[in-house]
Amino acid sequence: MTDIASGPPRPVTIPGPDPNPHRPRVEFPVGSCDCHAHVFGPQGRFPYLAQASYMPQDALPEEYARMLRTIGCQRAVLVQPSIYGTDNRCMLAAMTSEVFNFRGVAVVEETISDSELEALHRAGVRGVRINVASKTAVLTMEQAPRLAARIKPLGWHLQFFVRIGQSPTFERDIAGLPV
Repeated sequence: MTDIASGPPRPVTIPGPDPNPHRPRVEFPVGSCDCHAHVFGPQGRFPYLAQASYMPQDALPEEYARMLRTIGCQRAVLVQPSIYGTDNRCMLAAMTSEVFNFRGVAVVEETISDSELEALHRAGVRGVRINVASKTAVLTMEQAPRLAARIKPLGWHLQFFVRIGQSPTFERDIAGLPV
């Protein structure tokens, strides 16, 4: 596990979500899904990694659910942000809060136990994020085939965050994965 920041909350370095969302002019189709969003904070309860490259303001699940309802989105997928590393507690708290019917994409270590994967599944996780583009990356492309084989029985997917220009073999690397 990577070091969690301690001490007072760190200052915000990126803008937060619009606090006053409005309905779009064009209505979303039935079943629309926001397929990639993050929730953050409160920082005192869910501290960020010490080496996090950005500091967001709190973006709480209740606020996100209000925005989704305002714009007419009926489903949403929360993705574990890099600033939490493998500490999925913030995302899981949002998913189990019942403020909205969220699904999730977690960040895990390769050594995660099958019982921990099953617990994530019960909470609504349906995929694992492999983030090789961030300095907080915990999984590598070399680990993807082993992890893919483990999550296949759960019906999960792998989500990759890569810098394509720095990953010339990416297409070949993922072509044979079982998920």
